[in-house]
Amino acid sequence: MSTTKNPDRLSNVLILLSFLDYLAVSLVYPQMGIRMRELGASQFMSGLISSSYGAIQLFSATAHGVVCDQYGRRIPLLLCLVSITCSYLALSGSMSFVSILVIRSVLGLVKHTQSTLKVIGGDIHTGTSRSTFISKSNSFSGLAFMIGPFLAAYFLEPDTSFQYGCWICSAIFMVTLVITYFFVEETLPVVRVKPDKPLESKPQSSILQRFKKYSSLQDIFIYRFCAAASVIILRYFTPLYTQHYFGFNAKHASYMTSFFGFSGIVCSSLAGYVAWLVKFLTNLSSPDTSLCSSFSVSPPRYCPAQ
Repeated sequence: MSTTKNPDRLSNVLILLSFLDYLAVSLVYPQMGIRMRELGASQFMSGLISSSYGAIQLFSATAHGVVCDQYGRRIPLLLCLVSITCSYLALSGSMSFVSILVIRSVLGLVKHTQSTLKVIGGDIHTGTSRSTFISKSNSFSGLAFMIGPFLAAYFLEPDTSFQYGCWICSAIFMVTLVITYFFVEETLPVVRVKPDKPLESKPQSSILQRFKKYSSLQDIFIYRFCAAASVIILRYFTPLYTQHYFGFNAKHASYMTSFFGFSGIVCSSLAGYVAWLVKFLTNLSSPDTSLCSSFSVSPPRYCPAQ
């Protein structure tokens, strides 16, 4: 467990950083497909540039996690933020497919801010407080993905929205870097070894062996992979589809992404009620009286008399 002096303040800072992270990305991401079409990219090239980010993250996330466990959370997070700031600044001036592909690949290597922030939150919280922190972080991230595209569509001109969006994105990540430097402390617990007991050498396990330890979670991994793939395809190709058939520009694409963020907030807020309803309907066939205490007015008919 982390020895953070003020976990509540650090928790609020992490939620703020998560919000700023998604706010910055949402200014650029919805317009990426439109930008590719403006440069004359084919569907294959657009898909290649889009998939390069996720393909590299599939391997770089594991390496980043190992580094965080070995050297701490704070330094890798700061290095990621510096690299992301420079990458989006370079993306604003990119005018070729090769340069955009290289920058997207670099972002795939270093864009692990959200996962690192959640790991830090896991260091300072346990049990229900950890679930509360993750729920708040996800809610504010969804809010950022609703606000960012709306602001880009409303205040930026379609012809220059991508370039200006990259500039604003870099500025927001610079602010995030400053906040992280001054207000985020190291939370990796320090392992204290007694001097009279020498360190035992343990064999280093390979990445494949580490994955085998989580074989019981393979169903969850497969579900997350399929869900993420479908969401990315929908978000990336919907602007291209609407541009091709309805003449939508970057402003319309940003508005659509903002609507996606709004619907995501609504659905996530209803997720708890849906889960409770499913459990309640399941218990109609096989009653579980442990649910009866959650009703304060009129409990179901199968509940025993109070």
